[in-house]
Parts: sequence; structure tokens; C-alpha cells
Amino acid sequence: MLALLAAPGARRWLLRRRRLRMAGRGDDPATAAYAAWDELLDTLVDLDIAYQPSDTPRGVVRRLREIRPPLIETSVTEIGLLARAVEQARYAPAPLPGVDLQQAASSVASELRLTATRQQRIRATTLPGSVIRDWREFLTGTWEQMLDAWQRWRDEVARTRQARKLKERTTFR
Repeated sequence: MLALLAAPGARRWLLRRRRLRMAGRGDDPATAAYAAWDELLDTLVDLDIAYQPSDTPRGVVRRLREIRPPLIETSVTEIGLLARAVEQARYAPAPLPGVDLQQAASSVASELRLTATRQQRIRATTLPGSVIRDWREFLTGTWEQMLDAWQRWRDEVARTRQARKLKERTTFR
């Protein structure tokens, strides 16, 4: 039972480690930028900090400045670096090379945790919203695939029955 309760937190911890490791690698700047940015967005979800998935990186930074002013005082350069790196990876012909995104992502995440309430930190550690969201999306997608497969099977059975009835009608005449 304890392992089941610890699963979401452990999943988030492993994902964070993998992303920060990818963000620290300099061999592929685009992959590093996406890993660092995804880690930042998941940290925002875990700490229940509102942002819109449709926001651009600059829009997320702007929201953070409005929501968490202490963050901007100390981590303004790091969060700007993360936003600039992901923008470069998305829109520029060449990604932003030679920057330490691992340190920037870690610094911003640490500051976000420091400015969060105790309840937000506990929930982010034990039941991270990003993991729960991913599991819910997976289960919803799986359920929809099962329903689609069931409907296709029912349609195929109905077509087979209809074809059989049509064949029986034409055979007995």
C-alpha cells in the first residue's frame, strides 16, 4: 500500500532527474531547451501555479512575474534564459548553444518551491499534479481507444449479420 502511495512522487522524481540530466547535456541544445522548459512547466503544475498551455514562453514568464514577484527579484535571468532557449529551439534556425539550462531550471524550481506554501510543497512532493494529469490523460486516451475498438467491432458484427441476412434472402428465392 505504501508503494502505491509513493508511486506518483517517485515517478515525478525520476522524471525530474532525467529532464535535468538532458538539460545539462550540451550535445543537443534543442533537446536540452525542451527538457528544461518541460520541467519548469511541470513544476508550475505541481505547485498549482496558473498558466495557460497556449501561452508562449514569454507569456509564461510574464504570468510568473505577476503571480510570484519574489521569483523575479532573484531568478529573473534564469527564467529569461529558459524562455529564450526554448524560443530559439522552436523558432530559430539554430538553437541557443552553450548555456547551462540545468542550473537555470534547478534554480527557478528551487525558488518556486521556496515561495510556495507548505501545503503546496507537500502536495507537489506526494501527489504531483503533473503526474496525475499525465496518468489521467493516458487513462482517458486508453479508455477512448477501447470504446472505439468496441464500436468498430459492433459495426463489423452488424455488417456481417446484415450481409448474412441479405445472402439468405437471395438464396431462398
